[in-house]
Amino acid sequence: MAGLCASEHLVTETYVIAQHAELAVSGGFTLLDWGVLVLYLVGTTLLGIRLGRGQRDARDYFVASQKIPWWAILFSVVATETSALTFISIPGLAYVGNLSFLQIAAGYILGRIVIAYTLLPRYYQGDLVTAYALLERRFGLATRRFASLVFMVTRVFGDSVRIFATAIPVALVIGPIVPAPYVGPLSILMLGAFTVLYTYHGGMRAVVWTDVLQTGVYLVGGLAAAWLIGDGVTGGWSTILNRADASGKLQLIDLYTGIDRPHTLWAGLIGGAFLSMASHGAD
Repeated sequence: MAGLCASEHLVTETYVIAQHAELAVSGGFTLLDWGVLVLYLVGTTLLGIRLGRGQRDARDYFVASQKIPWWAILFSVVATETSALTFISIPGLAYVGNLSFLQIAAGYILGRIVIAYTLLPRYYQGDLVTAYALLERRFGLATRRFASLVFMVTRVFGDSVRIFATAIPVALVIGPIVPAPYVGPLSILMLGAFTVLYTYHGGMRAVVWTDVLQTGVYLVGGLAAAWLIGDGVTGGWSTILNRADASGKLQLIDLYTGIDRPHTLWAGLIGGAFLSMASHGAD
């Protein structure tokens, strides 16, 4: 429930940001922009489908026969865990608060160390392709089914928030050419349809390599946005950082020990560790 509330908060921040960007997006989207958008959506989908050719069994589909290079998996993990919801809404969270949310990354590191020393070796030793196969072998079929059910239910709630947030900028783009009552549903269906298509046909290989492409896109986009922001303010980033520091926006570490403040170092260590162990160990 806490995770869901946090997601709802992030979506609220995302919507506020989207409202401020609406005029710029709807008023400045050119034919070239439309061409790039359509080419990207169609291109990533066709790439995923093509990568799925030649798959023979579940091992090919779920782990790509363990033939994907480590650096591609690294980019895929980063792209998956950040997601559009993170990329769009965390700047808004920092704007209304400070940088203390980033303390959760310290907990991520702890959680991944635990996974690297406990679950990961067992996946290789047992030649397993999913976390649920490991659960079945260790605790029985009932445990596997229960864990699978819990995952699917929580994934539905979590992904509904992520898709909603991601659909907001899509809705702003297509809003001028689509009747108002259909903008939201069409945006969500577009995102879901393209993703399901290449994932279903391409399996893990398609997911990883399209994630690599998407990581490159949002990293370049983030750097470009940072440059444009600095270029648009008199005095550049030095002025921005000075004003942010004076307003307490650059605070990163919060050693407060109470439970009435969400983004503290202890909350980040504990919450981040358990979140990382769940998402990277059994998700």
